[in-house]
Amino acid sequence: MIKTKSSSAIKGFSFTQNGNEGKGLLKVQFNNGVNYVYENVPEKLFKTLKACDSTGHAVVKHIKGKYKCYKELWGYYGNKYRSV
Repeated sequence: MIKTKSSSAIKGFSFTQNGNEGKGLLKVQFNNGVNYVYENVPEKLFKTLKACDSTGHAVVKHIKGKYKCYKELWGYYGNKYRSV
């Protein structure tokens, strides 16, 4: 998990590539502990997040509402995803 430089909402994010197509899963962890997983995000956008000054602004502008998203559920039910 890469920690954000400065964000009032986002604690960190990580990327897991899917094969050789240059896309993967982007996991965004919010300061309240909730994780959202975005599917088929281009690796280029992950690199943009790493370089930007405002991770929260970049997520809203480039990712939120543009990629299928799941809220990650932990605890009693194990590691599962739920569509949001």
